[in-house]
Amino acid sequence: MKALIILLIVVSISRLSAQINCEIGLGNATGFKRYQPYYQPVKVALSEGFDFFVQPCYRIKNLSFGVRFEYVNGNGFPFPGSSNFIKVNSFSINVRYFLLSGKRINPFLGLGLGTYLFKFSTDSVNRASGTSFGFYPLIGANLGRFCLSAKWNIASDSEQNLDLRNGNNTSNFNLIINPSYLSVTLSFFVDKKLFSGI
Repeated sequence: MKALIILLIVVSISRLSAQINCEIGLGNATGFKRYQPYYQPVKVALSEGFDFFVQPCYRIKNLSFGVRFEYVNGNGFPFPGSSNFIKVNSFSINVRYFLLSGKRINPFLGLGLGTYLFKFSTDSVNRASGTSFGFYPLIGANLGRFCLSAKWNIASDSEQNLDLRNGNNTSNFNLIINPSYLSVTLSFFVDKKLFSGI
């Protein structure tokens, strides 16, 4: 009886591991919020940046469940008279539904929910950091071991109180930062099949 239980556990783990992979991707992130810089409170959003993510996934038939860790580093828009940068670290969970089964090119639709931790810095203000919550629709296609996808990140505003430096003078103002962005990425799947021939 013990041998049968152990055999069932081994088979279950083996079947589970066969459905697990890790997706690693690179791409471009473009902000879609466009604010006017001359109104109070000042609003800032991501302009364009570099996107990198790692996502462990578990596949069950036409459904895939993922935990996504993503990093975006880009320019802020707008903030006149200074160079500014926005960095976004996000943690999210998502589900994808594949439209075809057993095909090498397999399109999918997905939806995710997550937390966005951002840092904003510029020449004329102190650094600001905060947290936003949001979601994203996801569309793409698996191309064998590769995946091409687009993700529309819709995050909430975060209000910060900052000091603006102008020479020896310092003034206080409110700054609203929105880390929403559209990302287009190309990724690669890593699983045990990749190393089976080594």
